[in-house]
Amino acid sequence: MHTSSAALRRASAASGRLVALNAGISGNRLLRQSLAVGKGPSGVSRFERDVLERAGTEAVFVELGINDIIREPHETGPDRITAGLKALTRQAHARGLRVVGSTLTPFGGNPRHTDELEAVRDRVNDAIRSGDVFDRTVDFDRLLRDPYAPDRLRPEYDSGDGLHPSDAGYRAMGRFVKLGDLIGKEPAQL
Repeated sequence: MHTSSAALRRASAASGRLVALNAGISGNRLLRQSLAVGKGPSGVSRFERDVLERAGTEAVFVELGINDIIREPHETGPDRITAGLKALTRQAHARGLRVVGSTLTPFGGNPRHTDELEAVRDRVNDAIRSGDVFDRTVDFDRLLRDPYAPDRLRPEYDSGDGLHPSDAGYRAMGRFVKLGDLIGKEPAQL
């Protein structure tokens, strides 16, 4: 439930009528309520209230799942994460909304990274890329990853913690989103 401000500014300028609501919460998890202060209820539990009940919504951009993997207790079931993402898509489709979602970005430079958790991220990304999770997929993993160390962010896109993109990374993400995926298309039949 997060999208790049750069993409939203471009879309607004192009259409002259776009309004964007960013319902993202830093550190939020898809499946579990966070025990940390300010991280909020799970994305699945707040999706209807925070996104679907907003008047005039036509499309949803979903960027959730990585915190389920990296935060304790770790979600090590890729099928559970994928099922959670599909549940968001089904709820949005029930309201006639398109869903654009992103792959999970690399976190290999982060102290929480393990080979086991990387395998979970890879399996979730494989499912997302299959086309069975969202109407459209934005592959932020391929955009941001280091070609020589694909489990890590490119150095110029790493904020320094191995997990969050830098300002340059967020700008690249904003430029990478295809506005046509957000504007003027019907939901897919998944």
